[in-house]
Amino acid sequence: MERGWRINSWDRFVIPKPFSRVCYAYSDPVWVPREGGTDVDYLALIQREMDRVTTVAEAAASGLQAR
Repeated sequence: MERGWRINSWDRFVIPKPFSRVCYAYSDPVWVPREGGTDVDYLALIQREMDRVTTVAEAAASGLQAR
């Protein structure tokens, strides 16, 4: 990556270099009720949403349009 430094961590966080263009991607919150459902169900839901938003951000950073 020439316009940022990628941290070797679990989330592959990127620190943009000065004067770089950045793209932010986010989603609606995932609400986890205090009772009902299992942790595994919600962990899978959160992971899918994080994967989706990551795909959108990476596509935008590459100049592509993701849906």
